Amino acid sequence: MEMVERVARAIASVSPLHENNWSRMSPVAKELVTIQARAAIEAMREPTEFMIQAGGISRVYPSVYMGGAPEAAKRDALRIYDAMIRNALAEPEVGRMANNTEEK
Repeated sequence: MEMVERVARAIASVSPLHENNWSRMSPVAKELVTIQARAAIEAMREPTEFMIQAGGISRVYPSVYMGGAPEAAKRDALRIYDAMIRNALAEPEVGRMANNTEEK
């Protein structure tokens, strides 16, 4: 199951409008929930400063003891996160990955 569908199923599972059941939903309802899922993933495209800092720290673990992640590690974390989100949104294009080598 691809990420967009996984998020769509999660939205449907908590929505009384969709009977909390993906398998009983009409194709039109599934499409509407899938649009909501894409919007939710898209909204995550811009990470918070806290997320960037956490990603930088996990990239350079000793930085926890030195006052935080260095800027280069934060840039790496941001680039990796961006590639992951872009590819989650591109998954329906089976077998094709979004260009994740671009520098931002």
